[in-house]
Amino acid sequence: MPGANQYANLPPFLQAMKLMGTEAVYEAYDMDKLLKTVCRGDYNEKCANCESYRKYREGQELPCEKKNVKRQNIQRGCRKLAEICRELELPIKTLTWDTDEDGDWAEHVKGVDDYLHGLEQKK
Repeated sequence: MPGANQYANLPPFLQAMKLMGTEAVYEAYDMDKLLKTVCRGDYNEKCANCESYRKYREGQELPCEKKNVKRQNIQRGCRKLAEICRELELPIKTLTWDTDEDGDWAEHVKGVDDYLHGLEQKK
C-alpha cells in the first residue's frame, strides 16, 4: 500500500485476495504509526517558531501537535484496515519492531524496507 490512509480500494482487493486463498493479513505500516509525539524541534522548519519548541529548549517536555496529528492519521488508517479485514472475516495481525520501553518507535528502523536494506548491507 502506498500509505496507511490509502484504503479506498482495499475492500475489493482484499476480497479478491481472500477468494484466491489468502488466509490472513499482516499490517506492517512504517513505525511512525508509533511516532513519539513529544516536541524536540525536529519535525520541520516551522518548529523554530513554535511555542512548544521554545518551552522544550527551556527544559519543559510538551507534545508536538503536528506529530500528534500525523500519528493519529496513520493509526486511523491502521484501524480502517483492521475494520475492513473484520468485515471480510480475514484475520489481521499488526507487526511492530524497533520499539522502546514505552512501546513507541525507537527511531532506528522506520519501515520493513529499511530493515531489509539494513540486513542486506550487513552481508
